[in-house]
Order: sequence, then structure tokens, then C-alpha cells
Amino acid sequence: MQDVVATSYGQSYSAEVVFSFSPFKFMGLSYEGNVLYTLYGQEEGEGLQPLLSNSNHLGLRFRLPKNIHIDLGGDHYYNGASAGKKNFVLFDAGIEYSYKKFRWSFSCRNLLGVQDYVYSTISPVSSFQTRYRIRPGCFS
Repeated sequence: MQDVVATSYGQSYSAEVVFSFSPFKFMGLSYEGNVLYTLYGQEEGEGLQPLLSNSNHLGLRFRLPKNIHIDLGGDHYYNGASAGKKNFVLFDAGIEYSYKKFRWSFSCRNLLGVQDYVYSTISPVSSFQTRYRIRPGCFS
């Protein structure tokens, strides 16, 4: 039987960067990224390893003549608490055409055909993993 109540502690630091710009008239670039650094431990006993997770999104838009746009995008996720695969990457592409008040688009999602993602968390008193089935590669 345990006679002492363990007190846990945690401290997190995060940073986020977002920018968008057009280096050329025919191209736009956007980026969103964040990082989370977390420390967990218990007053009695040893602390756990620091945990790092981050996500990144990079988008490119090419503006072509005749109101045609080509969009390319990539997403990257990293979770240091994951017991297995720590990195997760998705790529998407699309084309769009507009004429007066009408717009037609064709997009391809999950070009790498990634099927699932495992999300993990850990703290001094618990840990869990959740497996998510993600969007299948598709055309719309």
C-alpha cells in the first residue's frame, strides 16, 4: 500500500510562426509552424524525458494566365511521445479555373496514401496512444 501522494508537475513552452508572401507576381507562398516543448516530472522520484512535438504546413500557389491556379501543399507533424513512427507527412495538389462568377476545381489529397496516424501523450501519472484513420488518397 502506498503511504505518500505523489505530486506531479509540468512546464510547457511553445512558439508559432506564420507568414505569407508573394515573391513573384505568379507565385504565392505560405507557411505555418509551431513547436511545443514540455517537461513533466514528480516531486518524489525522477523526472521524465522532455517531450517535443511540432507541426508545419507549407503552401504554394502558382497564378497562371487565363485565371488558372495550381496549389501545392505539404503538412508535417512530429510527436516525440510516440512509441512508433514519430513523423507524419501529407501532400496535396489541386488546380482551379475561374471564369466570370464560376469556379471549377480539381484536387488530389493525401498523395502519399498515408492510412493512419498515432497520437501519443505522456505525463507523470498517465500515458495513452490513439490511432486515427485519416483521409484516404482521393480526387475531388
